[in-house]
Amino acid sequence: MSGAAGQVVAGARIAGEGGAGIGVWAPVDGDPVLLGSARTATTEPVTAPDGTVLVGTADRGVVARGPNASAANGSLTCPVQPMLGFGRVYVASNAVRQALGCALEAEQTVQIHQSAPGPSEAAYSVEAFPNVWYDVHCDPLACASASGYYYVDDTAGATPFPKVQERVYAGVAQRFERGVMLYTTQPDGHHAIIVLGSTVHVTSRQWLSYPDP
Repeated sequence: MSGAAGQVVAGARIAGEGGAGIGVWAPVDGDPVLLGSARTATTEPVTAPDGTVLVGTADRGVVARGPNASAANGSLTCPVQPMLGFGRVYVASNAVRQALGCALEAEQTVQIHQSAPGPSEAAYSVEAFPNVWYDVHCDPLACASASGYYYVDDTAGATPFPKVQERVYAGVAQRFERGVMLYTTQPDGHHAIIVLGSTVHVTSRQWLSYPDP
């Protein structure tokens, strides 16, 4: 338990997943932010010295109750906001916000290496992130849905970045709590925003693709 009496009522654990999530705010708060399950919360409640209670969430950023809580129903915005195409996708899609969490830094212009190791596989390496590359897969029968799963490979390990049909081009990247956004140029010339994120409390990683004019 944490915070003033009647505010944070419990920490919860569901199916081995930790978090604070059941009825976090008291009904007397008026139109409270309720976190429906432990899967929604990403941190245990923390109480500031002034009595304000903060809880990290998967899709609302940080929510707060107490003397210095935000007037916007207790929701605090992420300190860095995605801009332009990244911002459009981030704001429009709850799935993207849940997969990525908050941005850790502003977007940056980068050199992207992209290759095609297999018919239902793509690989991305960002020169600004020298220690990893992303091995992206989709079901051959469902690639048109522009989503699937991916692995993060260590360039210092036993799996080097594949060079099959490798292309190198200028793109944009932005790092988030649980992943990264890439602005890419695909082989047919169209631009796509690739979201590489992960589900809270789950080890599986999901990618999503959005066309960008």
